[in-house]
Amino acid sequence: MPHGTPDWGLTGPKETIYGLDDLGEHAARLGSPHLFDRRGDILALTDFRNGLGEVEPYCGVAAGTTGLCTGHSRTGAFSMLLTSDGTTGGAQGARMRLPLPVASKVGLEFSFTIKNPLDVWRAQLEWHDGVRWYQAQVLYDMTLQELHYIDIGGLPQPFATGVNLWAYDGPTHTMKVVVDCALQEYVRVIVDHQPYSLAGFGIPDVGAGVQPYLWVSAFVARAIGSDLDLYIDDLIVTHNEP
Repeated sequence: MPHGTPDWGLTGPKETIYGLDDLGEHAARLGSPHLFDRRGDILALTDFRNGLGEVEPYCGVAAGTTGLCTGHSRTGAFSMLLTSDGTTGGAQGARMRLPLPVASKVGLEFSFTIKNPLDVWRAQLEWHDGVRWYQAQVLYDMTLQELHYIDIGGLPQPFATGVNLWAYDGPTHTMKVVVDCALQEYVRVIVDHQPYSLAGFGIPDVGAGVQPYLWVSAFVARAIGSDLDLYIDDLIVTHNEP
């Protein structure tokens, strides 16, 4: 007689083992970078162990560079390094372009460095549904110690003050932003230990859409004078968020 059920099953006449409904801890112990907030199903993730081929690095700083680093990381051996000599400002970071998933709640998570009070970190999720183009953004302003979201009119609105993230030479802070692609609304933001609800806040419609796709970005806006090395690690995109 056959014994038990497949290893992904939860029920069955097993005598010596139990079915499992969550392998998250098992995956984490085997080295997955999906440690911070395990909700949602993975669409894409990288801890840069395979280089920069899984992301689209970009550098809007004339005297800046992007590349791999083995000196500082959140998990694994590598992170993405952002450099500048401070003579010019601009944006630096990483993008991922993905097929548009079935409309659900989608998350973007990444770890980043806080070192220079002139820096503003941004998480951005934008998608074209074939008709319209939506663009969600959440910002952390180190000078103001505030978190902002970009409202339906395209203006930054503070939703948390006194957010004092300590400076350290490595990607030690983590942000996760979740949006509802079906309702075109923000859902929540998590920065380190602190969650914030943005439920019901609309996401800007910024124009006509083209072929459907999802585009996520994690980047820092540098001002002139921001010349310290910065790092990005563990870029993770999820869908089917609760």
